[in-house]
Amino acid sequence: MKQILNSLDQTARLLGVFAVLLFFGVRSAVVNLYCWDEWKRREIRHRLTSISSKIILGILRVQTEVKGYRDFRKSNFLMVSNHLSYLDVLVISSQVPTGFVTSMEIKRTPFLGQLTDLGGCLYVERRNKRNLLNEVEQLSEGLRRGMNIAVFPEATSTNGDSVLRFRRPLYNAAINAQRATLPICLNYKQVNGQSLSVRNRDLIYWYGEMGFLPHLWALAGAKGVLVEMNVLEPLLATPEVEDHYLAETSHQRVTELFVPCPTV
Repeated sequence: MKQILNSLDQTARLLGVFAVLLFFGVRSAVVNLYCWDEWKRREIRHRLTSISSKIILGILRVQTEVKGYRDFRKSNFLMVSNHLSYLDVLVISSQVPTGFVTSMEIKRTPFLGQLTDLGGCLYVERRNKRNLLNEVEQLSEGLRRGMNIAVFPEATSTNGDSVLRFRRPLYNAAINAQRATLPICLNYKQVNGQSLSVRNRDLIYWYGEMGFLPHLWALAGAKGVLVEMNVLEPLLATPEVEDHYLAETSHQRVTELFVPCPTV
């Protein structure tokens, strides 16, 4: 009986997530009917994403503890974070409306591609360096317009053994727009009341060849998740600052706070 009740609860949570996504999708699509300005549409969609993220995290019983720099809501930044799961997007967005940068591979992925479009994401073609200047300028324009732009500079989600090297090119958006870079370190601390370890991390972490829907189904069955969002001091952009300095410094600061999963 307990197993049946747990399965019903898991199903109800998953249906709740899809109901929020459906409502979010309809509201976001309606924006096209009355807003003709591309950047204004993105701004509205970022706010809708933020609201939806808070609701979905509540459904999935994900609790976020924010630590560190508390004034990140008073200005806009190029946000850079380590990347462990699709939950990272919800965690950051739930705290402040944000436009996320993702790859063209995600844009072409069924379901996820539609969600990123409706969420006002910006896309980069990581394999096409010839178009890099245009992509950086698009991010710079978003920053100039007062938007938060979030980048996962590892360029992929990981299993949390370490923080991969932060790639440099997209930091030029902050330099060009003269906006500060805001490093963020995400640490998932607990799942189902137990400390995170290599034995249970895959319930949260989403990486490699993991399927999205099977992973979401398993996550919907979790009894609770605790994540720590460490917001570090901003790195100011000045004419003398170069992308390698921002990349290396933000990587160093995030790595210092990141806690890999213990092996037991």
